[in-house]
Order: sequence, then structure tokens, then C-alpha cells
Amino acid sequence: MASESDKLYEEIERLNKRISELESESSRSDNGGVNAAYTGNDKDLGVIPEQESFVVDSHSLGGYRNLSLPNGGVMKVKVLPFCKNGNHIIKSIDEIVVCSRCGGMICKEHTFDISPPMCRECIEKELSALTYKELMVLFVAENKLGMRYLTNDLKLNWREVEEAAANCVSLGYLRQSVFNFLFSGFQTTFEGKQILYMASLIYDFPSLEQG
Repeated sequence: MASESDKLYEEIERLNKRISELESESSRSDNGGVNAAYTGNDKDLGVIPEQESFVVDSHSLGGYRNLSLPNGGVMKVKVLPFCKNGNHIIKSIDEIVVCSRCGGMICKEHTFDISPPMCRECIEKELSALTYKELMVLFVAENKLGMRYLTNDLKLNWREVEEAAANCVSLGYLRQSVFNFLFSGFQTTFEGKQILYMASLIYDFPSLEQG
């Protein structure tokens, strides 16, 4: 008969497998937290005693948590803070930066240069209302590249540009009063500049060296 300790580690392995399945299905909690259970014998972590079980949580500074087991038992596990952007354990609370949108934790090394701070997931949610074509319209308008850059270099047609630009206007990223499809004398709005900057943090825009 297996010892109680062996049963606990088997349960933790089962939890890890299930967590991996959920992550592969992009199934996350509403607050974007990442929770996982491990057997704490990874000496590279340098933060927990060997054989101590723990969970990681991007919305907790640490402490302990009770983990319910299928047999009705409860296991007390250590909670370790987790970086949402870098997907690693944060070893010191001095390294923690909190996302202004979801409250998730990011380490200073993986923080984007944006104020107030935001995690990658929340930036992507902020950008989800925009298509690639709409981002390119903002990019061209901000950099005064002209209509030909969209049609020749990016291979967009007039209808695509018109629809993308109209949506940017409706979202408040382009000014209706000065809007035209040639972007002559055109400025993006403050909100447009902000959203474009956020996009540049996680997406690669075309190089302007040749333009």
C-alpha cells in the first residue's frame, strides 16, 4: 500500500497534468491568474525546501493555501508569486510590479515601458478591438507615410483602407474633422498614439529605414 506521501505526490502530478491541458485549451481564470501545483524539489528555484509542495499564483504575494484532494482530504501548500509576462516564480517582493488592469504580478525585468503598468495579456485585450489592417492605418498616419505605403508596400486595396480607417475614427483613434484617406496633414489622436505604442510593445511593425 502506497504511503500517504506518495498519494499526495500522485495527486499533485494529476493536478499538473490537468493544468497543462487547461493551458493548452487557453482556459484561464477571469483575472488571468496562472495556478499550478508542483512537487517542490527543483533546487534551481532556491526558494523552497526540498519536497515541499507549492502552487504558483500571479495574484498572490505568497503564504499558504489549503488544496482539496479527491478523497476529501486537505493538503497545505506554499503559495509563490508568479510573473505573468515572464512565466516564472518571482523570488523577491521587491521585484514585483502590479498590472493596473487585472492586478496580476509582473517582475521588473519583464515589465513593459508603459504607465500605468500593464501585463501582456491585458495589452492584448486592449488591442483586440483592432485588426492588423487598422493598426497599419494608424502606423502609416502616425509616421506620415502616405496612402501608397498601404497600397504598394502592405498590398492593401482602397476598400480595405477605407473600412479600417473608418473603424479607427469610430474608436477615437483618428480625428473625424481632419480625416482623409491620403492622410495629408493628418495627426492621430492621443488615444491613437497610446494604442499604437502599446501595439509596438508586443508586435513587430515594418521597418522605416527604407521608407
